[in-house]
Amino acid sequence: MAGVKGQSGGHNKKPLEVHKRNGTYREDRHGSNAEMVLTDYLEVPQEIPEPNLKDPACKEQYYSLVKLLVRLNLITKTDFPEIEMMYDALQKYKEVSAKIAQVDILTAIDTYRKLSTLQLKYQDRFSKIGSRYCLSPVVRSRMAITALNIQKEVDLHNESIVQKWKRGKKP
Repeated sequence: MAGVKGQSGGHNKKPLEVHKRNGTYREDRHGSNAEMVLTDYLEVPQEIPEPNLKDPACKEQYYSLVKLLVRLNLITKTDFPEIEMMYDALQKYKEVSAKIAQVDILTAIDTYRKLSTLQLKYQDRFSKIGSRYCLSPVVRSRMAITALNIQKEVDLHNESIVQKWKRGKKP
C-alpha cells in the first residue's frame, strides 16, 4: 500500500511506467490499475484538429499545449473543443485589453467598467479551463519532478556494473 513520505511506514507506489521499464510489470498485480484501464480505453489522438482562432500567438500556444498533452498521453479527442474554448477566451481577453487601453477612464468610466468586467470573465474562463490541462505552475513542476524521478530510476536500473561499483553498490 502506498504511504505518505515521512508520515507513514508504508512504501510509495511506483508508477506503471517504472514497472514496465524495469521488467517488473505483472498483469495479475498491476492489470487492474486505474491508469492502465484508462489508457486502454481512451485513445490519444494522432492528428491535432485546426483551431478556429484568429490570433497567431493563441494558435501557437494551442498547438504547443496540445502537443505536450499528446506526448504525455493526457488528452483525448473530446478535450479539443474545451482547449480551443480556453484559447478563444485568451484571444478575447487580448481584444478586450486592447480596447481598455484605448478608453479614457475619466470621460468613459462606464465603458471602462464594462470592459474590465468582461476582461475578468475571460481571464477567469481561461484560468478555470487551463487548471484542468496542466497550465498551473504547481502542476507543471510536479510533472517535471515525476519525470525526473522516473528517469533517475531508469538510469539506476540501466547503469553498468562498473558504475554501480563506483557508487559503492554491489552489482
